[in-house]
Amino acid sequence: MDISTATSVRRRPRGTLAALGAVVLASGILTGGALPAQAIPGTGNDDAAGHFSSQVLASNGDNAIDPVLGKYYRIAGIASLGNGVVLASYDGRPDGGDSPSPNSIIQRRSTDGGRTWGSPTFIARGQLAAPGVLRYGFSDPSYVVDRETGTVFNFHVYSKDAGFAASRLGDDDADRMVISSEVSVSTDGGLTWSTDPANQPALPTPSSYPAGSAYSGFAGPLITDVVKPVGTTVNGVANVGGVVGQFASSGEGIQLQYGPHKGRLIQQFAGTIIQPDGSKQIQAYSVYSDDHGKSWRMGRPVGTGMDENKVVELSNGDVMLNSRDSRGGGGRKVAISHDGGETYGSVTYDSTLTDPRNNASITRMFPDAPEGSADAAKLLFSNADNPPFARINGTIRYSCDNGTSWSTSRAFAPGLPTSYSTVTPLGNGRYGVLYEGAANTITFASFDEQWLGPLCGSLTSDGARVAPGGSADVTFTVTNSDDHAFSRSTVSLSLPAGWTSDPAEVPALPAGESATVTVHVAAPTGAAPGTATARAEFTAAQGHLNAKVPVTVTP
Repeated sequence: MDISTATSVRRRPRGTLAALGAVVLASGILTGGALPAQAIPGTGNDDAAGHFSSQVLASNGDNAIDPVLGKYYRIAGIASLGNGVVLASYDGRPDGGDSPSPNSIIQRRSTDGGRTWGSPTFIARGQLAAPGVLRYGFSDPSYVVDRETGTVFNFHVYSKDAGFAASRLGDDDADRMVISSEVSVSTDGGLTWSTDPANQPALPTPSSYPAGSAYSGFAGPLITDVVKPVGTTVNGVANVGGVVGQFASSGEGIQLQYGPHKGRLIQQFAGTIIQPDGSKQIQAYSVYSDDHGKSWRMGRPVGTGMDENKVVELSNGDVMLNSRDSRGGGGRKVAISHDGGETYGSVTYDSTLTDPRNNASITRMFPDAPEGSADAAKLLFSNADNPPFARINGTIRYSCDNGTSWSTSRAFAPGLPTSYSTVTPLGNGRYGVLYEGAANTITFASFDEQWLGPLCGSLTSDGARVAPGGSADVTFTVTNSDDHAFSRSTVSLSLPAGWTSDPAEVPALPAGESATVTVHVAAPTGAAPGTATARAEFTAAQGHLNAKVPVTVTP
């Protein structure tokens, strides 16, 4: 849900390659096939070692589930249940708009690790307005998997006549100007859902399951009273803490593996919340369950100018929140919880995670790693790695230190349109990323660790200043923080057209050691004054490190 451009109907900005400025990226051609599960060549660094493949799961106008309800698609949610079962969900949109359009939550299911996919089905089916028939819609899906019980939850918006921006204060699900929140339940690995057409053939959605229902032990299907409180009067200011508009951040939530809150389920939300001075701020908060979905509780909101946000459990059991910046600063907002997502500390800004005001995702690379282990500190992050504001260049980034730094990246859609994305481990050393590609195609890609080539270390440089037609040396320091040596290698630069550079050789680098090298660059005589961001890469047999380097042309 693009709240940073909030109107009654929000559409994503369309990016172009020109928005990359002078940065040279590997490019590919996106074929326009409309059939589900059609392979896309040229979108994943085909020259990289290891495994990479991609396929379209939904394409506008494919009529795969319904010629009206599934006319357009957006948003991406993914979950791996183990034993090869992967679930992918997304919006089916009759008019292409966000809530309160009469959207549906659509799912495709794989039983072979994402290699092939079943036909699309409904998790929740929307209803178009007609004479004597009211409009209802469902938008922005996110999975949460309870790995202790096998239950799967899908959180999403339930709307009537108001979306995020137009919603009024209150939690009355019968109020058509209140944006509501629904959580669907599956107890059979995503085959059927508590809100699918077989279980809920008619709308509106009831607030709770009837006695005797197979789902009566679970909270919901509507949890608006939990995630959208009306607040209290504080120092004469009414409704402080009240949530006016809200939605679950699409993608995937988590289950905690460590510490006193082990087993806790967490789903992230963003909401417009009334502050003690009466103002309204967009804040992030966790909604969590300690009883396997029988009830849900709302944590304390954090930050200002937040947006779609995700969480990941760190190697010490802390929970790190990573949020889109609704004000478009070009990076990501980060906060840490020491109590399992109930509260968060102060918000910091990670400008190294360049982001074009977009929904991204973060996950542990090895979700079953023991607490405190090196593998437990390894994270993956997916987004369009491009600063404001074009959504292009879908990229996976890697951290070996709980997100303190991001040492390796590789584009899964180099230079190509990429909006929302969500990455998850598939098991057996494979990973899946579901994302919005060109023309909002819902695209699934899978890759392995060798394709990503992650190294724990750093590649740093202060950049260079060069006159038009002149040359300069760019100095780099390579540090090996991994547990193995790096082979003899090179540092190279991708530069604007017309520039030249000579890769620098780096000797074999034992674990824990550093080396300094220089790359000679030359600017064309017609180079315009200003600063370009070059992409530097350290390439060894074991993998690679990446860095962005400023190169300034002086007048």
